[in-house]
Amino acid sequence: MIRNVVQIPFNSMDVFLKNYYDTKVDYTSVNDSKINYPLDIIQSDSGLLIQIACVGADLDDISITTALDTLRIKYDKPKLDDSYNYVFKSIAQRSFDLGYKVSAKYDLNRIEAKLSKGLLSISIPYEENQQPKSINIISE
Repeated sequence: MIRNVVQIPFNSMDVFLKNYYDTKVDYTSVNDSKINYPLDIIQSDSGLLIQIACVGADLDDISITTALDTLRIKYDKPKLDDSYNYVFKSIAQRSFDLGYKVSAKYDLNRIEAKLSKGLLSISIPYEENQQPKSINIISE
């Protein structure tokens, strides 16, 4: 269930985050939330770029879905062999289920995603009519 969201004006990031595992939490600003997974969200002239560390992930284990203005990125980590006797274990190979409510200025129908060297990159371009454009000033 998606709850009503009040967008704070002048927020540098028009993206909101909801943790799907905690059903008692409303969407909060990315700037105000503690994200428990290594990711970067970058805003540029061409749109939005989300980069997520996906150590050991295969393409078949990751799903990216959209519904209206919501982007959901999910990784179900396959069960590891329990027979390993770790001397030291610090590589975070864990599942995640992230949901983002994305501003209408981004075009969720033109998302591109790639997985390279353990880094999932998701590019979300601006809507065509929302692209920044230069206005020529004429003098009279």
